[in-house]
Amino acid sequence: MERDLASLLKATGYVSRQQLETFFHLAPASIPFEPWMLWYQEALWDGEHFHRGQHRRHWALRTEAFWHLAPLLASWELDPGGDGAIVRPDALFFLNGRAEAVALEADTGKETREQWWEKLRRYQSAPLDWRLLVVAQGRALRLQRLRTWMADSSPRPWLLVPESALDAELVWEWNLPKPELRPVLPQGERIRRYLLHGSDLPLEEAERALRTGTLIHGARERQHQADVHHLKER
Repeated sequence: MERDLASLLKATGYVSRQQLETFFHLAPASIPFEPWMLWYQEALWDGEHFHRGQHRRHWALRTEAFWHLAPLLASWELDPGGDGAIVRPDALFFLNGRAEAVALEADTGKETREQWWEKLRRYQSAPLDWRLLVVAQGRALRLQRLRTWMADSSPRPWLLVPESALDAELVWEWNLPKPELRPVLPQGERIRRYLLHGSDLPLEEAERALRTGTLIHGARERQHQADVHHLKER
């Protein structure tokens, strides 16, 4: 797929200032702006995907994934499924010459074990031929934890790739899934999830915002082994 600036921004919704300089050797003053582009907090956004500048590290990691995988891609869909979907990967793509769809999950190290277990439980509803690619930031301990969580609970074939290992020479060797395996929590323990505009917030960040009054409680949803708190801005 194309990797010019407009194509990259349409595919990912976000390009950080550092990525502009690294990928295109562009300073903000040299950006060939189009009406649908928005400059906000040292980053270029697609106005259709602008969410008040939230979760910028997550957006940047997704952009890194697209940039490095673009030569291999036959197609790429950003945020597939919409708000009502059970499974909402960060992107869904097909590789050149391959029939299976690959769901992308970008991990910046903030999601907890419980949040990952709930995410993987939802993937039981994904088509059986889907694959799951996790692109992750973090040190060795974080990567090892992710490998353990995926091996224990992923219901679809999966591959974990550190951000530093992303390139067109990536070897697509899928790990075996654990079909129909539900995460098991200690007796009586429940997962707490906080959502803002439909996206998960790290527990510490959500609870800090609630304490300071930046966010307030909205609706509450009870799921299997999970209490989902939908937050809203004051």
